[in-house]
Amino acid sequence: MTATKYDNFTREELISTVVLLSTELEQIKRLIYGSKSERFITPVNINQATLELEIPVVETPAPSVETITYERVKKPSSVSVHPGRNPLALIFPE
Repeated sequence: MTATKYDNFTREELISTVVLLSTELEQIKRLIYGSKSERFITPVNINQATLELEIPVVETPAPSVETITYERVKKPSSVSVHPGRNPLALIFPE
């Protein structure tokens, strides 16, 4: 039998190692197989300081308004007469 690094550990140390590895395995499985969501909302930490950045506000100019007028000549509408539904094929029973 080959020697491992766990040969000199006591029973309590081995048990604590097994418990530690089991919890790590559960966390990894939860990360891999757990429910996923693209929506991530970070909790707001009141104790966290905010950055006071001096970002100048750029005012955008008002968009220019352009009025366009034109005339359109409509063609006389030709009312098409629809002949109705086509008769069913003879293979279908009535």
